[in-house]
Amino acid sequence: MPVSQFLQNTTLKAIICEHCGSGVSSTVLDAPIEAVRSCELPTECEAAELQSGCAADEQGIAAFDVAIARARAIVDDLRKQRRFLRKSWGRKRALLASIRRLPTEILAQIISLAIMRTFRRHRDSTVIIRHPVLQVCQRWRNLAIQMPELWTDFVAYPHCTYGGWTNDISNCLSRSKDLPLHLEFCYGHSPWHSYSPPHVRRRSSYSCDTMQKRAKNGNLVQMLIDASPRWRSLCIMDTFMPNELFLATPHLPLLQSLVLSYDPGELANADTQAPIPLFSDAPSLTRVTLRLRSSFFTQLQLPWARLTQLGLKLWGCIPSQTTMLDVLNQCKALTALHFAISSLQPDHDERLLIELPHLQSLELTDMGFLLLRFLKAPRLRKIVHFGPNERATAYGSAEEYFQDATLLVAFATLNGAVDVPLESLSLVISYWGSGESDYGNLWIDGLRPYPGIRYLCVSDSLHFRDPEALRALLVALTRTPDLLPHLERLSLPTFIVGNQQDYGDEVETEFASEELMEFIASRGAALKELEVKDVESDGLFEWGERYSVDLHTREFRLSHANEEDAASSDEEYDRGVKASVHPLRYSSRVRRAAKTHQG
Repeated sequence: MPVSQFLQNTTLKAIICEHCGSGVSSTVLDAPIEAVRSCELPTECEAAELQSGCAADEQGIAAFDVAIARARAIVDDLRKQRRFLRKSWGRKRALLASIRRLPTEILAQIISLAIMRTFRRHRDSTVIIRHPVLQVCQRWRNLAIQMPELWTDFVAYPHCTYGGWTNDISNCLSRSKDLPLHLEFCYGHSPWHSYSPPHVRRRSSYSCDTMQKRAKNGNLVQMLIDASPRWRSLCIMDTFMPNELFLATPHLPLLQSLVLSYDPGELANADTQAPIPLFSDAPSLTRVTLRLRSSFFTQLQLPWARLTQLGLKLWGCIPSQTTMLDVLNQCKALTALHFAISSLQPDHDERLLIELPHLQSLELTDMGFLLLRFLKAPRLRKIVHFGPNERATAYGSAEEYFQDATLLVAFATLNGAVDVPLESLSLVISYWGSGESDYGNLWIDGLRPYPGIRYLCVSDSLHFRDPEALRALLVALTRTPDLLPHLERLSLPTFIVGNQQDYGDEVETEFASEELMEFIASRGAALKELEVKDVESDGLFEWGERYSVDLHTREFRLSHANEEDAASSDEEYDRGVKASVHPLRYSSRVRRAAKTHQG
């Protein structure tokens, strides 16, 4: 079949204007795909005809390109004019918006609420100026700037803002007028900045001298001292502040809260023997958290007698244990104390006696648990022992320093035998002697002076694992009815309950469910809640319901969470074990309902 039989003339036409009918057209010698796929070769006449058709097609393509360019220009112009009309329409609607008729006071409250709800946890006034609400119009921006309550809380990251943080502080100080200030200086970069400068990623590359120069260039010290009468709270966390600030003696009439993680030895030209008088004149200061070297603790001049809440985390050797305890002995108004120290002599000296008559909550970490030997607190209601760490055995054996029961007995003896009104006790089990037969007597001797305990939390230490101590606790509570007669909640957050046949020496953290059932049966009348890490025996849940005891587990929640929730749950779990606060708990009813749903 000759090629010419495949070819046919086709007319193409596109109308551009519907009114006049103008447009662009072209006559094409169409070669269908069948002609290309055929095995026939065009003759000389057909080849000449095809070449003529190609030239005509090129002219048609050029004509259509011109028409397309003209049409695109028209469309672009239409879109541009539409955007202008859209903006004009929106601006007219904005002029007619009801919010423009609101009184200035109400509009200011709306703007303030919109800004405040942006911050999930801690407000930072230094970033408010970049808030989208302040970009709407100049009036809204001016209203926000004129509201001093928006500019009283600011967080500075001196190590990553390249000197601009001093300008932010200056603006916040001037805009906050005469309102109380909440100041926070942190190391590192802010959580809302994704970029971390090199000197933040490598702390050693950032020198204290650079920090001193930046602060002095911005007159930071003078600005802060001038505003010191308005300080309500101050937090300095692992950042280098100028020496002149700590050596100043301003009057701090409003300061109520202080968080200080500060090492004078890290500052340039600092006299590590000189006192730190910055907070000496703070009559309203009641809440203090300190993370310091032990040698610098006594250099701080604070109104110790007025403190009601004190957190101490000290490290390093203590030049004088008596001096440190004398400072604590001045805190007669304390109601809550968190004490952590890496070195403390265990030998009890009758001259070393700390009397805190109003203390109600006591949290102890590392060697701080030995404070019970020196402490007299007749109103204490809560004790939390966070447990030892690897540094705790640097000064002696575990048997010598971490006999929790012995310390509890010593504390009860010092405070009047069985008159201690303790209601909550959280312990991290460490090594308790050399023989299994001693465990039961240790528990009985340690807990008998505290009949008023309603909540007991016991977990094992990461460095001194001894699961037999837990078994002895259950046996002691089961066989001694008068031991903790008012116990309502028992938490064992790091232990797994297994079946009797599965229990063995190879699984040290498990104990038999039969032992727990016996305990529930003996305490079912008073016991309300029981918490363990996980239960591998479903019969225990029914046993708990039989005695009206709500059984909680932790492992179940974490195993059914997504990755993001599981990460946050792990953090909350760790904090809960340490602080005896358990926000993530699943009861037997929730567990069975979830299993039924999955089935």
